[in-house]
Amino acid sequence: MEKIGHLDIDWQAFNTKIDNVEGVVKKPTEYNWPMKQDTYDTNYKVDDHHYAQATSIYTEYVSDDLIKYFPKDFWPTVGMDGNVIIKVLEHEPGVVTQPHLDGYHITKEKFGLAEDGPVKRLWIPCTDYKFGHILCVGDDFIMTNYKAGDVFEIPGDILHSAGNIGVETRRIITVTGEALDKKGFKGVAVC
Repeated sequence: MEKIGHLDIDWQAFNTKIDNVEGVVKKPTEYNWPMKQDTYDTNYKVDDHHYAQATSIYTEYVSDDLIKYFPKDFWPTVGMDGNVIIKVLEHEPGVVTQPHLDGYHITKEKFGLAEDGPVKRLWIPCTDYKFGHILCVGDDFIMTNYKAGDVFEIPGDILHSAGNIGVETRRIITVTGEALDKKGFKGVAVC
């Protein structure tokens, strides 16, 4: 997975606003756990649930106002138009996200995109890499070497997971929207 850009904002100020829950709604992701667990079971053909709900519930911060942190000239550089869903995801130490595929159903519904329409998801860390903050993509890639604001595209059709096996909170931004460059994932029937 290669870096495709950089979001140059005041990350200290951004993180302080999130810490203070200013202008965002903070919620645990209980709704997400069963879907990701089903994807894991389907892909690995297992009936055992290896991931406990207690260690798989991360925190989401959502707000339509998060878009203000992205300059208008950012979107063309990543093949998007700014009609996106932006979430800040937070994993406390010991929390992981089960291996899963992305289906982008919420994004497709919100923006009226076809089920097989091209959608992409960007992954942007809010801090420089810290010990134990991981993103696993496919069979042979673990992302550890990044800086706050680096922009990566997460391929939705490749099994991936994330977690915090470190000692400090892990915080990242996901941006999901139509892939105007038509290079985004076409969609899957899971999640």
